[in-house]
Amino acid sequence: MVDENRFRRRIHEIRDRMNAQFHRLLNEDPPEEEQTALLDRFEMFRNASGGGPIRQRRCRVRTPRQITFKVSMLKSATICHCRSNRDFTPPCRVVVRRDLNEEQFKQALRVHFPDLPEDFELCKVNSQQQIVPLQLESFNPDQIHSRNALGRSALYIRPKVDPTSASLATGSGSHAAPTSASLATGSRSHAAPTSASLATGSRSHAAPTSASLATGSRSHAAPTSASLATGSGSHAAPTSASLATGSGSHAAPTSASLATGSGSHAAHTYTIPVEDFYIDSGSDIEEVLLASPVRNNSPILDRELPEILKDFCEDNLDFYSHITVIARRKNILKSACVALSRGYFEWHKTPNIEFVGEMAEDYGGPRREFFRLLMIELQSNLGIFEGKPGQLLFSYDQKALDENKFYTAGRLMAWSIIHNGPGIKCINKELFMLMCGQKPDLSTFDRTNFLENDLVEKLAKVVRCSTAEELTELKNSLGDWICDCGVPNIFTASVSDLTTVYGQLVTHYIYHRVASMIQQFTSGLNSCGRLWEVVVNNWRAFLPLFTTTRSPLTRHDIRDLFNIVWSSPGSNRRDLEEETVFQWECWLMLIQEEEVGISFEDVLVFVTAADSVPPLGFQQKCQVEFYDQEEPTRRIPYASTCALTLYLPRGVSEEEEFRELMLFAIKGSLGFGKV
Repeated sequence: MVDENRFRRRIHEIRDRMNAQFHRLLNEDPPEEEQTALLDRFEMFRNASGGGPIRQRRCRVRTPRQITFKVSMLKSATICHCRSNRDFTPPCRVVVRRDLNEEQFKQALRVHFPDLPEDFELCKVNSQQQIVPLQLESFNPDQIHSRNALGRSALYIRPKVDPTSASLATGSGSHAAPTSASLATGSRSHAAPTSASLATGSRSHAAPTSASLATGSRSHAAPTSASLATGSGSHAAPTSASLATGSGSHAAPTSASLATGSGSHAAHTYTIPVEDFYIDSGSDIEEVLLASPVRNNSPILDRELPEILKDFCEDNLDFYSHITVIARRKNILKSACVALSRGYFEWHKTPNIEFVGEMAEDYGGPRREFFRLLMIELQSNLGIFEGKPGQLLFSYDQKALDENKFYTAGRLMAWSIIHNGPGIKCINKELFMLMCGQKPDLSTFDRTNFLENDLVEKLAKVVRCSTAEELTELKNSLGDWICDCGVPNIFTASVSDLTTVYGQLVTHYIYHRVASMIQQFTSGLNSCGRLWEVVVNNWRAFLPLFTTTRSPLTRHDIRDLFNIVWSSPGSNRRDLEEETVFQWECWLMLIQEEEVGISFEDVLVFVTAADSVPPLGFQQKCQVEFYDQEEPTRRIPYASTCALTLYLPRGVSEEEEFRELMLFAIKGSLGFGKV
């Protein structure tokens, strides 16, 4: 501030001196040369009236500042979560003046979105991918920008629900007047059809102009098209279509009224009489209505895992945005949990992994290493699994449930899978099938997977029971315990029923008892693009990611993964490379025969940072390249996990030397850029 005042004083001094010289030129008669020089100097400042060099202050016209918004329009008024890119239009840049009012701003949006309805709301997307309406006094650019209403989100336009377009009801009556058809199931229908009235399971009283088809049901109707009722009645004069199940339909929507055991009241409230709701116990559809649904794997969904994940990633991932994750190799699980807790974390962005103290740019290798180590720690260090390795069950741990550890595990696993990382590959197969709504055969379940010795002994008694006397003893000693496990029919069971009883006991302990833990785990999976729903619909394809169904790597698998980069045929280098490759092939044979302390998974980890081929495969085939040894030093083999390249020395002709080099390279690797 002091420098600015000093500068202003200096300007005023120069101006006063120039004015004094100009006035002296006008009032005195200086020499002609001095007069000419002064006139030349002041000519640019002279006013038309001859007032000297003092100029009028120019008023600078301030142009309104402009604001740029990234705007997308949601494709439906019912969208509450951004689950895929199909939910909204491609974003576009909208540049507007900051001083626009609300109406002018809406008009500017309509220029970019011609199909924008009259009634809409402005929203943003939070970190959980939820659509949140903006809470502002006025929706103008200045308010949105100055209050940082969007944060890091784009601006989303969501059409408001049109009450005259559709009515969705569940659990009561739907009051509407559609003009097309009324479909009801479980209620009565009163209408006057002009075409046909079709009823099944009730009586029909109508005056149709065309035909009335009734089969033991009652229909009082006069719809303009058709009234279809099944064990129900429909009270409507529909204008489009009214679909009701277990209710009466009384509505006047302009499009459709859909009700499933509930009601939609368009213009008024209406109480459905109790007699409108009934269940015909003699009906053969009662079992269909009341039975629990069993999920069957649709043949349409029998797709390969790479295809499923590729479609999922294209719909949900942002391949052009990245987030940085700092990882400490000694505590990968904590590093991942810290990353998830950050406000800037977004699962759909590509993670760039930086290992502390290691020199590596993440072009794929560090990311594969991070997710591989994370899935290993997730099995043992989080404390939510128990049982044999590779056959783990969920722990019955209320404290872990309260701490949301099961949710965290599901979220971390989903994060790994969607970024082409490994799955947990340790859950018991029968448990996974139960989680997906399937019915596995539990008669041969290995009871030693349970850690409680008392439970194992009780299950063993059930399995060993084979005679009527042993069954009587079993009912006396363990009948109450079996009944408490949800199998009350043990007291009326026969010896032939014990196989089913055993399966029900196993189901209780591995699934029903820990249902809350499983629900929290699957919620974590669903937090990333509803991944668990995809898993349930394609459970066979996801078996290798959740269970240990994948067979170990073989010598042929490793040979198929690698391409050898040879030198020119006939060259000296080619001869030396063939010597090394011969030892390489012999070394792979020794691994297969288990004569060295290295597995094929160790070799793959050394070259790619993954212990198995990722679900979407590698971005390219692995390569074997060569380098020359420089005497007297000896350089050990090394690898680039990002480039998927293994570098071997040329001219290694001794088997023992090659084995020693590879053992030291693989077992002595301490991280990226370390040996």
